[in-house]
Amino acid sequence: MIINLGNEYSTVKIDLTKLSQYIRSLTKGDGQKLIIEAMIFRYKEYAFRRFLQLSGGGGEWPPLAASTIRKKRGDSRILIAAGNLRDSLIPVRNKKNTGTVAYPTNEGVRFGFSDETHPGSGKSFRELATIHTKGRGYNPKRVVIDEPDQKTLDTIEQDVLKIAFDIKRKLGMT
Repeated sequence: MIINLGNEYSTVKIDLTKLSQYIRSLTKGDGQKLIIEAMIFRYKEYAFRRFLQLSGGGGEWPPLAASTIRKKRGDSRILIAAGNLRDSLIPVRNKKNTGTVAYPTNEGVRFGFSDETHPGSGKSFRELATIHTKGRGYNPKRVVIDEPDQKTLDTIEQDVLKIAFDIKRKLGMT
């Protein structure tokens, strides 16, 4: 901070260089990339955990019809044939899963299924997920991509705060 008393007015210059670097890092730099990656990873953890729970039955997804279980040779797991849709939700860091897309928005991250072809159906992952989410055709409604629970949101917030603190420390602001 510089105080100049050389004229009839006193002035103060406050150096906000580090604060500007910090804000830039969080919104446009490495910090933003780390935050987005953390958000995607945590959401996929939630979505994968939810998928496993609901595909086992007993949740909000309707059970399979007896005729479907017979076609699947006794397998009563919901929305699992070869496991491609399920596996597209496996949380991995710094690696893109086949079948999903995620990108930053002004409010956070948008996550969904991609237009890549689902190996078992010939449809895209997005088309297949839409059929199940909307309950189209003979399929009952089974929402695959859903709002995260509070635990997931709290974990994302903790991740963002840790990333922000680490950046402050690297800039010598702590």
